[in-house]
Amino acid sequence: FQKRNILRLINGIVVKQFATPNVLRGIIYGTLSKSKAQRSYEYALRMKELTPTPIAYREIHICGILRESWYACSKSECQHTFNELIGRPDFPNRETILTAIGQFTAKLHKRHILHQDYSGGNILFNKEGTKIEVIDLNRVRFCSSLTHKKRLQNFERLNIDREALRTIATAYAIAMGEDPNTTAEYIIAHRWKKHIK
Repeated sequence: FQKRNILRLINGIVVKQFATPNVLRGIIYGTLSKSKAQRSYEYALRMKELTPTPIAYREIHICGILRESWYACSKSECQHTFNELIGRPDFPNRETILTAIGQFTAKLHKRHILHQDYSGGNILFNKEGTKIEVIDLNRVRFCSSLTHKKRLQNFERLNIDREALRTIATAYAIAMGEDPNTTAEYIIAHRWKKHIK
């Protein structure tokens, strides 16, 4: 798969080659900040079963400037992405899968993990809805605490119908010990407000 980054599958290992940064970013990643590859690897080690198993990362620096980087992890057992649920009310086990995604999101937030690109392409699931994982970890944040508002805003990028959002939100609220109706109404109102804009 090739877009901004390149993904290759090699003997059951997924290798992500990150786009070459411009010179300024190359200097920053080479001296002041960890590269996307390093962050992906280190964050995956901390997240364990919430993401495919990390294997390694690799960087090439020229004169202290990051020029190329890769991240390798095991191939996920989850065959589908959240995007496949959008516009498909007849997707097999859809209700079960949506419920599992809500519960999974609660698990992330209980561990104070905030995925800042929590969108359709980054949420994986198996066809039974018994396993959920997230990928694209370089924008994950490990917070000392998460406010109620910050947690609910984390659903903003899930561009799916209202009833599906309600199912996710209800499962999430129950797992968090919160009111399902209030939670669902907030998530729906703010997701669709942003979507309309």
